[in-house]
Amino acid sequence: MNLWDERVRVAQACVDRFVGKPLDFKHGDCVRQARHVLHLRKHSTGLLKGVKWGSETGAYKAMRKLGFTSLDQGVDATGLLAIPFAMIRPADLLSMPGDDAFGCTLGVYLGDGYVSGYQDGADVGVTIKLAENFVPAKVWMV
Repeated sequence: MNLWDERVRVAQACVDRFVGKPLDFKHGDCVRQARHVLHLRKHSTGLLKGVKWGSETGAYKAMRKLGFTSLDQGVDATGLLAIPFAMIRPADLLSMPGDDAFGCTLGVYLGDGYVSGYQDGADVGVTIKLAENFVPAKVWMV
């Protein structure tokens, strides 16, 4: 399998596991989705080893306990390479602006302008079509 097909397979696995599933801080949220993609792409998720959360408040406390003020800082700490949005490929992570305490929402790029994620206010994992003028806060190559 070539690299592109592998990326598409990982992005589809993310859709299968999270899209349509309820937002649940024990089993399905944007951080768990990002962690799943990192695992499938064989990147270390050691930063989250032993870290548990079961609610929005617990997730926020866990983030702060790790020393981060936003989810962007946490992803940066994994050592992933930040890239320009123009270079994004399926299975890469991106940061979408958020109005909550986390500072953003993480999404997984699916290709053709689509992202899998938990958009602000969504009760389930969704596939989002990005606006043509959308520019994410940050993009990481996975």
